[in-house]
Amino acid sequence: MRVEQIEAFMSSVIDDLGAVGARGEGAGVGQLLTWPAPVSDDARLRELLVVVSGLRNLADALLVKTVAAIERSGMPGRVKESVTSMMVGIGVPPAVASHSTRVARALTTLPTVAAALSDARMSGEHAYAVVAGIEHIGKAVDGLDADTRDGCVRGLLARAVTGVPADVKAFARKRALELLPADAPVSVAENRDLNTASLTVGEDGRTRSELDLDVVAGEKLRTALDPLMTPVPLPDGSRDPRDAGKRRADALEQIVDSYLRHRDRPTSGGVHPHLVVNAPLSMFTPRTDTVAPDQTVPVPDPDIVPPPAPSGQAMPVPDPVSDTGRPDPMARVGVREVASFDTGQPITPQIAEMLSCDSELTAVIVDAQSVPLDLKRMDRLFPPHLRRALILRDQGCSFPGCGRPPAWCQAHHLIHWSNGGETSIGNGGLLCQEHHTLIHATDWEMIMGGDGHPWFRAPADPRRPSRPRQWIRSHARRTLTSAESAAS
Repeated sequence: MRVEQIEAFMSSVIDDLGAVGARGEGAGVGQLLTWPAPVSDDARLRELLVVVSGLRNLADALLVKTVAAIERSGMPGRVKESVTSMMVGIGVPPAVASHSTRVARALTTLPTVAAALSDARMSGEHAYAVVAGIEHIGKAVDGLDADTRDGCVRGLLARAVTGVPADVKAFARKRALELLPADAPVSVAENRDLNTASLTVGEDGRTRSELDLDVVAGEKLRTALDPLMTPVPLPDGSRDPRDAGKRRADALEQIVDSYLRHRDRPTSGGVHPHLVVNAPLSMFTPRTDTVAPDQTVPVPDPDIVPPPAPSGQAMPVPDPVSDTGRPDPMARVGVREVASFDTGQPITPQIAEMLSCDSELTAVIVDAQSVPLDLKRMDRLFPPHLRRALILRDQGCSFPGCGRPPAWCQAHHLIHWSNGGETSIGNGGLLCQEHHTLIHATDWEMIMGGDGHPWFRAPADPRRPSRPRQWIRSHARRTLTSAESAAS
């Protein structure tokens, strides 16, 4: 079949899928499930599902074989571009492009995998799991003979045809352990060569990971995580609502934060690894429309009032309110512009604002075609002397009841820089990652009281809307009450 024939076939299918209203003989694929009446027969629907899935598998097989043909032809060398980059450039997801390339390179030594692909018995992702599995076994077991290798491939294929890719990977790990000789110089539990770690981004934008570590690496990880997984009671003294899995994930993020803040670490491209957020300049332009500096914080509940704000601190003009009831950082510029990481992952304005609280900001001025014209550094980082002052005052995370140590905390602008807030001790507070996110992403309020310490107020309780919203002292000034006698 020539390229033109494949293209004509695709056009025919696309036309059929889009056809509507046809009746009688020759109804197109578009009416497959609705003509002359909606299909409700379970057996017919299952049969159709099998056929359509097989069609998808055939497309995967054709993609892999095309990649193999491109690499055999030497085209990547001539055009100075890898076949993976070519696929990404035409809209193929990076993971699919990378996996297809890896499968294509292995087909010459795995004819049974090539046959299973061509027969539409498995998808491209199943084929990738088989290829990755046999490579894992070969790496773990030295001198794998041909018969044993073929047996491993058959076992992997059997699970690929009847199961999911995770089943194939699990079988590969199990088979590798079974094939290790009893007199191996390193026990299975201590074999670092078997260590693997995956890090993938799903369609929902969330990152998922899977680890398979030797006993030493596993013990290091547990030792690092355990002290960070201690439950933290809520401000009212009730138990930490996070389960062990959530506390473990939060602990892992704290370890990564600590690493990224450390200056003595390897560089990447001449600079230390760091998060890069691309955001519209309007999000980080200081506002000048603030009210009189002697105005105090407005408190809707007159019966429970925190100490007034220190004089001289400019208070923000209230922002327009978004659909969620929270101020919308983008509302004042007339459009909700979206920030993103350098990898292209989009983030909300609230998260971009949180990340910028204690950051070095560089504005890249671009023209209408996004061509950089100029660089402008705007230093918003709390300098060492201010951070030391925050540590002396807050003694760790200032959120009521938390108190995580200063090394785990970030400096937070109580009044955001773009709202006219200063980078100063009177406008700063230490927050751990969990509570820093909470302040930016929810209706929790944090202000500076006249006692020079942060005060907090929980969102309104929808179950008890008449319940007064009490202001709570920071962790360093005791918690659980707003009585003056509670001050230390």
